[in-house]
Amino acid sequence: MAFHNNGRKYFHVVRCYKDEEHMIQTDGMWFGLDEKVCTKHRHLATVLRSNMTLHDAQEYDKYMKGHIVG
Repeated sequence: MAFHNNGRKYFHVVRCYKDEEHMIQTDGMWFGLDEKVCTKHRHLATVLRSNMTLHDAQEYDKYMKGHIVG
């Protein structure tokens, strides 16, 4: 379920523990929870940012893919 605030839809961007380049964009609010099952690898991913718009989430995803330290 997506979280709506003043008519705007917000998303989470999380990073997969197994594959740091696999950014997962999920809609909804987690209310303090900081882990989610990765839908690709079936294990936990960590929240990087929350409560952002779809555009912000997409831009953040692009930014992180270009700045993964490894």
